[in-house]
Amino acid sequence: MSIKTVLLAEDDPGHEALFRRVLPHAEVECQLVVVHDGVEALEYLFATGAYENRDAEDIPDLFLLDLKMPRMDGLQVLQVLRRVRGVDRQRLPPIIVLTSSDRHEDITQACELGAQSYICKPMSYPEFADAVCDTLEYWLGLNRGLPRDPRPPFRPRREQRFRSLWTGTDTRSWRRRCDNRPTRLASFRVDRYPPEAYRY
Repeated sequence: MSIKTVLLAEDDPGHEALFRRVLPHAEVECQLVVVHDGVEALEYLFATGAYENRDAEDIPDLFLLDLKMPRMDGLQVLQVLRRVRGVDRQRLPPIIVLTSSDRHEDITQACELGAQSYICKPMSYPEFADAVCDTLEYWLGLNRGLPRDPRPPFRPRREQRFRSLWTGTDTRSWRRRCDNRPTRLASFRVDRYPPEAYRY
């Protein structure tokens, strides 16, 4: 398994030190990149400014975003990334808000702007360590995100199954089933959903 990259936007040196201390204990191998405000986070993601020499195609696997930061806060970062996500979803990693704010307004606005998860930083170190490890292990280990290859590998067996469903030996039995459910299938046209539509 390749080493995952985690982008952490955190302006508090104490919280950054805690995160670095916890990272080796997570059951997933990852490297940490730290930025200290929203402007620096956007420059890293889009390879501009101080990070103009970075490969823009090297997208982090996870983005942990604090809300209360100088120059540009986390909510403003989410506003920018929301516009980009509407154009090209594959350019952005999952965005997890990791912050000390538990205000209802912050949670609502962050989720509306596209954050996939919102985690309040626990006050004690054991709880903080558990929260960080659980987050990394889920998003980098268990979760399966949007494939970054725009043309995923073709699976012929799946297409063959759909072809037989519409045009093969199953046609008569399928029509008999359709005759018993005219209302549900009246607007369903096969030519709108060719077998190619089921490739993934």
